[in-house]
Amino acid sequence: MNWVIAIPSYKRHSILQEKTLTLLKNNNIPNNLIYIFIVDEDLDIYSTIPTDLYGQLVIGVKGLINQRNFISNYFTNNTHIISIDDDIKKITFIPGEEMQLSDLFNLAFDTCIKEDAFIWGLYPMSNPFYQQRNNVYSTHLTFICAALYGYINRPNNKYLECNITSQYQGNKEDVERTILYWLNDKKIIRFNRIGFLTKYFNKGGLGILQDRLNDIKHETLAINTAYPELTKIKIRKNNIYEIVLKDKSVFGKIGK
Repeated sequence: MNWVIAIPSYKRHSILQEKTLTLLKNNNIPNNLIYIFIVDEDLDIYSTIPTDLYGQLVIGVKGLINQRNFISNYFTNNTHIISIDDDIKKITFIPGEEMQLSDLFNLAFDTCIKEDAFIWGLYPMSNPFYQQRNNVYSTHLTFICAALYGYINRPNNKYLECNITSQYQGNKEDVERTILYWLNDKKIIRFNRIGFLTKYFNKGGLGILQDRLNDIKHETLAINTAYPELTKIKIRKNNIYEIVLKDKSVFGKIGK
């Protein structure tokens, strides 16, 4: 296992212990591979988490995108990093295709190397009915949800920085990251028969949904303005603005 697990968490130590850390423990992930990234003001509450559940508690910076940048700069170039939110309850597989998480993570990075890609993700929900219709993985432009994804670290590649969503709260930072990796590498790996259980727009972290609607709208509009050939806007009935990615629209690079 030549990868590490990075968990950015903010004021949700109980959720982290109950969900993600329990999931990792139940899958026999060695605790020395688990790094929890917090802010200084939360050190006392996160220090109450039993130390057998993780390897290191790292003081990072406030703000989700800032914290993700900190994580990339914390680890060396070419480190295989798995980023997991603090509220992942379960990884879901098609019946008969289950595997241990360590095997999944090994497979994911092996696939990246085989395909000359640098990022991988999972089906962004848990719905075996739809998952079983999919191919094992895809390489075209498709959304990589930030709740659980892996990447081969390139901290010096400034073309991968989420400069649009960093101007807001970072609600759509995973959409922007997906586009940047696609433009840079021309391949994205997503395992479409494997999903996960989480609760989007949960309290804590970025805040509850109603407090984020305005930023979500402006981030969506900004991404669409920057990448009109790759995106279109969809507005849900509950007035949430979404980005829909246009598959295979652009095959160019923006730099290494």
